[in-house]
Amino acid sequence: ALGLSLRYALLEGENLSLISRSLKENLKKMMKYSTVCAKLAVLDLIIVDELRGAESEPFAIFQGQLTNDSDLINDAIASSNANNVECAHFRRFYSAFWRADYIQAEASSQVLLSLPSSKRPKLISIYFYFFRGLIAFRRYRENNSEEQLRIGIETICKLEFWSQYAPSNFENKLFLLNAEQYASLPNIYEAKTQYEASINSARDN
Repeated sequence: ALGLSLRYALLEGENLSLISRSLKENLKKMMKYSTVCAKLAVLDLIIVDELRGAESEPFAIFQGQLTNDSDLINDAIASSNANNVECAHFRRFYSAFWRADYIQAEASSQVLLSLPSSKRPKLISIYFYFFRGLIAFRRYRENNSEEQLRIGIETICKLEFWSQYAPSNFENKLFLLNAEQYASLPNIYEAKTQYEASINSARDN
């Protein structure tokens, strides 16, 4: 439960130093009671390290048995742990997104969508589709690909559907995706209106 709460705190923009400290403090405890949870926490710590420009050597806890995320993926495949396979690929996707390597992020998203486990709805999928939509509109503005525009519009439809049930959770993300769509058309006035609406919604919720 702690690992899951820290993962969503990271995606919601919580202070990185606080998340890093909490992960480091609890990693040994996780390893003692659940190696599966410890492996997921290491994936989260890798992202936090990348965003902070730090290196905490999270794989040291495995004492040489696992040394990188490829080892974690292979380990998860060998143990038929679909969740850890998916989480490792989520890590690659988010890392590429935050590095602004949108081509790699797009490639990682295709790998994720090819996994059977991606068909099951889960909370982390919200962030995945949100970021994927942002990437699609960015890529559309770069290469005018109708496929990227289609992906972006499909993402907006998903968030419009989800927003019906939890407006406070989705509204700011939906406004931002709408802004990106208008910026791509381009309709600068409507894009500015939607960007401002996204900022106000994020502040109020």
